[in-house]
Amino acid sequence: MKLSTKLILSFSFVALLLAGIGLFSQYYNQQIKDQLVEESEQAVLELNYSGEMGLKLYHSLLNAQYFLDKRYNQSIRIDTSNFQIRAETASKEVKGSLEDFSIRLDSAQHILESHMAAVDEHHKDHEELLEVLYSLENRFNIYRSLITELFNLASVSFEDGREFLSVTVEPYFRSNLIPLIEQVRVLSRQNMDQQITMLNSRLEFVGQMLAIATIGTLLISIALAFYLYQSIATPLQKLSQTAKRIGEGRLGERIRIDSNDEIGALAAEFNRMAENLSKITFSKEYVDNIIESMADALVVTDSDYRIRRVNSATRVMLGYAEEELIGQPLDMLFNQEEQERIKGIKTDKEIDSFEIAYVTKGGDTVPVNFSKAVMLNADGSMKGLVCLASDITDRKEAERQVKKSLKEKEILLAEIHHRVKNNLAVISGMLQMQIWETDNEAAETVLRDSQLRVQSIALVHEKLYQSENLSYIEFDKYIRDLLQAIGSTYVNDERDISIETSLETVALNINQAIPCSLLINELVVNAYKHAFSSNGKGKISIDIKKRGGKVFVLVSDNGSGFPEEFTHEAKESLGMSIINTLVKQLDAEIEIYNSNGANIEFNFVPEEVV
Repeated sequence: MKLSTKLILSFSFVALLLAGIGLFSQYYNQQIKDQLVEESEQAVLELNYSGEMGLKLYHSLLNAQYFLDKRYNQSIRIDTSNFQIRAETASKEVKGSLEDFSIRLDSAQHILESHMAAVDEHHKDHEELLEVLYSLENRFNIYRSLITELFNLASVSFEDGREFLSVTVEPYFRSNLIPLIEQVRVLSRQNMDQQITMLNSRLEFVGQMLAIATIGTLLISIALAFYLYQSIATPLQKLSQTAKRIGEGRLGERIRIDSNDEIGALAAEFNRMAENLSKITFSKEYVDNIIESMADALVVTDSDYRIRRVNSATRVMLGYAEEELIGQPLDMLFNQEEQERIKGIKTDKEIDSFEIAYVTKGGDTVPVNFSKAVMLNADGSMKGLVCLASDITDRKEAERQVKKSLKEKEILLAEIHHRVKNNLAVISGMLQMQIWETDNEAAETVLRDSQLRVQSIALVHEKLYQSENLSYIEFDKYIRDLLQAIGSTYVNDERDISIETSLETVALNINQAIPCSLLINELVVNAYKHAFSSNGKGKISIDIKKRGGKVFVLVSDNGSGFPEEFTHEAKESLGMSIINTLVKQLDAEIEIYNSNGANIEFNFVPEEVV
């Protein structure tokens, strides 16, 4: 039912109810008014008849007394000759009074009988009054006969009539008629009072009924008003509450209104709007669930860098309740040193990520990987910051443990390299002592070559334990030290041999540094031994460069060069066998050719160093 129909029907019903009560009240009051007039007229007639009946009886008795009063007759010296005329006149007056009494008595009886026949309820007072009237009628008949007898006696003897009046008529009148006349008057008044009381009770009943009807109408009106209020206000309240929840982002809310009025149509349209919004918009509840389920600490600020939103991960990490953080400046999350650092990134609109430390409620620091992004309004102005922090305490501890372990390993490796270098130095020393002891030139040469090979390896270990990083050595620096050691070995040689270098910065790990250094050692020593005559002058050149992801090494001299039939695959000497072995270890490519002397070039791919 439409809302307008409800309102019209409700007001129409209340109006008809009030009109019905008014018409009923007017009709019933008119009935009571008419009955009151009728009862009043009847009561007045009864009282008038009772008064007139008493008056007529008194009048008849007075006329009789007046006629028979001896002293009066004597005072006016009545002529007895006229007695008959006076008797007839008095008799006529008495009979007239008696006749009038009889008429009024009949009228009173008729009125009372008619009233008792007209009403449904017979009152005891009406029956009693009617019985008194019947008794009065009987006694009146006796009184009438006594009056007749009085006039008959008086016509014969005035004294006898006088005596009959005083002895019989007057006593009978006083003892039988007067009480009944008085009783009739009392009962008539009682009947009138009873009728007035009854009419008053009816009026009171009508008043009560009107009051009840008015209260009932008021209650019905209130009930209708409450029904209308409920049918309007309750759906509107539901609509308002649901709109508020949807405005808060809970797009899954719907209005439950089962009505066909205008509000029901509005609710259906509102639900359709919410359904369309839920299809194209994420609900606040959905976003809140995502935020609360995040393992990282989320802090959202306004344009004044005051905290407006935190998630549960933030509260757990920092030990604060949500109300303790909301409205506080972002700086409260950092110590003084970090606050100075954070000032520089607030207004930067780029997304930043760096490591920093949060300060908990208890004053402890929590290392976090901190990232922030600036939220912008539609006009491009800053709306606030979104800060995300991951607790990296475990990672930091793991890094510390790893660094500690690495430091221990580096110390251990340095010690190992140092001991290996020392052991190789001992071997080199022993070979030197053996050189000093031998008189065989060939043996001396072999021992010196071995000593140089040992020194080459020892030098690698020395560079490693002296380096800050034990995983690689700076090979260009190492080569200079190696060439110096080779030169010092042949310092007593009669030949004038110089060594030139062109070295680029190259880093090699130990797996490639040792075979590469041994290979260069063999090539340079071979140049010393075979490229030049016993008293000649010469030059040895070493070039190291890095091109296209490879290391290129060229060892050349300006000596006699290689024989025509020479190849590096030949294994006629220990030196060439060592060279071929080292080339395989490096997985290198080697080329030997003559160009203004001997040229040996090899290249290999360096392993990655850390």
